Amino acid sequence: MDKNEKMIMVVDREKLLAGKSFSGFLPANEFNFEKIILDNYYFIKRGLAEKDYGKKQPIAYAVIFSNRKIFAYQRSSSTKQHGDERLQHKWSWGIGGHIEKSDESNNPIITSMMRELKEEVGLTKASINLLGYINDDSDDVGKVHFGLLYLLETKQQLKPISPELKQGRFMIFDDIEKLAEKEQVESWSKIALLALKPLFS
Repeated sequence: MDKNEKMIMVVDREKLLAGKSFSGFLPANEFNFEKIILDNYYFIKRGLAEKDYGKKQPIAYAVIFSNRKIFAYQRSSSTKQHGDERLQHKWSWGIGGHIEKSDESNNPIITSMMRELKEEVGLTKASINLLGYINDDSDDVGKVHFGLLYLLETKQQLKPISPELKQGRFMIFDDIEKLAEKEQVESWSKIALLALKPLFS
């Protein structure tokens, strides 16, 4: 199926941000956006959602760590291998994807996240902690997406198994900060650093 024909989760921007509007990162204990999403979501075609600034596509953005090292990866540079050409070749430490109709469950956000993690790096077991939320309207990707930042701890050895990922490995936090200074990095990953630094530095 063409990616633009897939039915993905959206929430009306007005409903999502009515109770608390913010830019950047917001800790989970300050507002329960997860509940707002689960109470108000519906599905539309991805091709329509990507062009509609009146809607936000919730994305579970998972940062994986093991032995105090964070899994970082570089996206593929080929648009055929990566579904969103706006993110190609960039480095990231957040793995996420659209929540699809097939993910519907008691919590489709978590179901979607675990599906993506298995598909992209083979992760099947981890402890899960919601750190907070990411909202960044400074670029075209951010304007139509809303991030739920999860921190996952695992003992599994991971490696990229999806063609969307060019390379990936566990790195200490200092090396990730250096990477963020000199390489092309996703804006959400840069925002996530603010939440991760107190936990890893």
